[in-house]
Amino acid sequence: MITIRYFLIASILLVGMSSSINKANKEPDVYKFIAGQSTVTWTSTTEDGSSHKGQIKFKSGTLKVDTKILLGGFSYINMQSLSCSDISDDGFNREFILDMRSAEQLNVVKYKEATFKILKAKRLDVSEGQPNYDISAVVSLKGIKTPVDFKATITMKKGKMNLKGKFTLPSDKTEVPYNMDWALNITAAKA
Repeated sequence: MITIRYFLIASILLVGMSSSINKANKEPDVYKFIAGQSTVTWTSTTEDGSSHKGQIKFKSGTLKVDTKILLGGFSYINMQSLSCSDISDDGFNREFILDMRSAEQLNVVKYKEATFKILKAKRLDVSEGQPNYDISAVVSLKGIKTPVDFKATITMKKGKMNLKGKFTLPSDKTEVPYNMDWALNITAAKA
């Protein structure tokens, strides 16, 4: 009788420990970027104050989430997709893009991809619609890693996640002859 009682207690403890271990070792959810819906809108400002803007497309990427809280992420940005949206003259637009892609600027022939890695994400207690995360990340552009800190707005609904945020890549840290402002619009779906 005592042996059966010890066996039952041991069994209950093992089942409880097993479920606790499984919860503790649960892998975070992975959200994959939806390529056509994930872009960087860039704006560059030259020393004389003139500016241009356009888009760069994400090639691929993932975000890691635990119980609807962003943990981190990594993505590749297709630098060859660089476009300019505010120059209407086709010839000048083409010339401007060739200049942006040149070795003196973004060196797209050598560095076909840039990377964006989220190192740390802290959820903020704010009202809906306000930036709800402080994010620390690293952008690798032309092989140069530049740390960036920015506020982002993250929404999650029906297995999709949207991240919007803005930051500046200063020219003195990226070896690009002008500052570039990047506005991220990332849409990802649960894998």
